[in-house]
Amino acid sequence: MSAERKLEEMVEELAAMAMLADADDTASLQNLVEALRALGEAEGGGDAVLPQVEHLRDLGVGLSAQDKVEPRTLDEVRTALAALQQQLAGGGTTAAPEGVFVLPHWVEEAIFEEFIAGHELALEELEAEILALEKGGSEALGTLRRRLHSLKGEVGVLGLGEVERVCHAVEDLLDDGATFSAERADRLLAVKDWLGEALRAYGRRELPGTGADALLAALHSEAPAAAEPPADAAAAEQEAPCSADAAAGSEAAGGRRWDAEPIELATEFLQESEDGITQVDEILLAADEDGVAGEDVNAIFRVFHTMKGVAGFLELGEITKLAHTTETLLDLGRKGSLAIKGSLIDLLFDATALLRSMLVDLHNAISQGLAPAPQAELPGLIASLEARIAGESEEERLPAAREGAKVGEI
Repeated sequence: MSAERKLEEMVEELAAMAMLADADDTASLQNLVEALRALGEAEGGGDAVLPQVEHLRDLGVGLSAQDKVEPRTLDEVRTALAALQQQLAGGGTTAAPEGVFVLPHWVEEAIFEEFIAGHELALEELEAEILALEKGGSEALGTLRRRLHSLKGEVGVLGLGEVERVCHAVEDLLDDGATFSAERADRLLAVKDWLGEALRAYGRRELPGTGADALLAALHSEAPAAAEPPADAAAAEQEAPCSADAAAGSEAAGGRRWDAEPIELATEFLQESEDGITQVDEILLAADEDGVAGEDVNAIFRVFHTMKGVAGFLELGEITKLAHTTETLLDLGRKGSLAIKGSLIDLLFDATALLRSMLVDLHNAISQGLAPAPQAELPGLIASLEARIAGESEEERLPAAREGAKVGEI
């Protein structure tokens, strides 16, 4: 057997060992450290793989020096081994067709299929943890970190590099010490939605339609710095608009620079949102006199929930505000505190109609390099939705009739 082939087999065994290693299992860690040391002394592979081999040897030294091994350190070992496997296999492979995902040669088909089959449940649990964090659940942060650690390690070994990059970026985001806000929850929920789309694409042996670069750019985007206060004392005393209204109003500013990555994400958002709105309309049209309940309410909620997250990424304030307000109303329906029927269904139809119009405007704005125009109908619709959220009935929102007034004179 050639030295190159021996090295490939050693790396394959190491990858399996690293996958099974547990940060709390001293024996498995010691075996991994010794195997990494042996790898550093192995021959074969040539100068091209020498940096990767030396990096893994150094990681082994680092593992042996730690009193308490962090899961992230094991993740680094797994990721480095996956990269080395790809490099060793690269010499005899041809490039895959554009958009096609080729399963790495070291990954067993059955293991990959099992991972893909179980990802939907894992992402549902991820969403629950994000929502718990938004509501102030202190234990959810640790659980969320552990889940992302685990997912990053798995996808690294399976060769899903785009997903691995996203998981790593979210880990860094969670470790930055910032207060967990509703905006941050929206960004994480959009990441969860992207993960679902990406893993479904990999399951079809396709590359994700929206690459990690576009998502990461949105994940780390920051609101523009506030302008210096005006020198005029009277102007300085004016109150600044609240952040939600400011986000919506900023779209009226006129020009906007649409770079390649935001355009890619916005194009996918337009298509998925149109599909989602069509699904909502179909559910509402099929509703009987008892209204919409059960899984149908959940399905409608998820559509608005997804739109809110991605629109927030893209800084589309008006779409975000309408989707968020509608989502809040539907959440009451999910909890059983509000019946989704009668005039409320008409209100939801109003929301989908306006959102569809806003999507058309967004498409036109992108093509012209502009920000979407403000929607005159939005404030009234938001007020109606918020009134129903507050518990007002449709009758309570109608103006009272004057005594003796005729129909049409109210």
